[in-house]
Amino acid sequence: MPVVAQSWYIAQDGRSLRIRLRPNVKFHDGTAVTSATIAQIIQGQLPRLLGPAFADVEGVRVVSETEIEIAQKRASPFLVESLTISIAKPGAADIGTGPFSAVRSPNSIEMTANEAYYHGRPTIQRIVMRGYPTVRAAWADMLRGKVDMLYDVGLDALDSLQGSSKVSIYTYTRWLPYVIILNMRRPVFRSAEVRRGLNLAVDRPRLIREALYNHGTPADGPVWPHHWAYAQSFPTFQFDPSSAAKLLNGHVAFTCIFPEGALYERLALGVQQALAAVGVKMDVEGIPLTELSDRVRKRGDFDAVLFDAQLGPNLFRPYQWFHSDGPANYFAFSSP
Repeated sequence: MPVVAQSWYIAQDGRSLRIRLRPNVKFHDGTAVTSATIAQIIQGQLPRLLGPAFADVEGVRVVSETEIEIAQKRASPFLVESLTISIAKPGAADIGTGPFSAVRSPNSIEMTANEAYYHGRPTIQRIVMRGYPTVRAAWADMLRGKVDMLYDVGLDALDSLQGSSKVSIYTYTRWLPYVIILNMRRPVFRSAEVRRGLNLAVDRPRLIREALYNHGTPADGPVWPHHWAYAQSFPTFQFDPSSAAKLLNGHVAFTCIFPEGALYERLALGVQQALAAVGVKMDVEGIPLTELSDRVRKRGDFDAVLFDAQLGPNLFRPYQWFHSDGPANYFAFSSP
């Protein structure tokens, strides 16, 4: 949504958001992007994105050919943050408004420059995106000159590639921390003392050293560390195995599933070792990502799951995961 919006402002009472669209924006098929189309897209996506917070939305209306307004029953802190939605032509998910149009094939996605892009024709005419079975195979092709860019080189290759004169590496703090989500449907996790004990048993800096090879920052809470509201003075879980052992009392056992892959396995084994030191038996099981998604999102068939969850860059993302009725609350978390 931000890419097609020229400006926006909130009314003084905080109950309406007015969005002015950029002029001359077109879909890849040449049809105009109108305020009516954008209103239709927003109306269709907001219920899924906002979850229970959608109850605060009174309606979406067209103000003019270039303006729409979202009215609210009461001011919502999440409305603007939720509008990072993709703009695709209704009924045609592959037809968007961006600088490239995409054609998919079984093994690749070919992106061609959009000649009518509202910011001007892109300098690059064509981009081909291909998937690889392993990160190692991808960076090996890069060193052979067959690949121009990799999104992820993997930790195993990072240090060796940094010394190469053929490539440039750019690192950043992701919005997706690695987390272990506990299934609150399981009786073992219903005790707040057990959950606190599990947190206190994990030495996060050590996990970063040994599993991430020092490429990481401890995730000490649900707020992204570069968010303006984040403060180092926030209460955080500290490594305290003695207190953890007392809280857990040696009677906790469960299985943690994770996506197949060396990185996830190292993290899972590191946590397994830390918990074993305080008397917790955590079995680990790597499974294909499609199976993991089905078990977590659809069936709720898991004790705990290790994966990377989007908790940034704003506070709307943690809300989606941790609100009792949040659209991403797959683990039945609730406030008693």
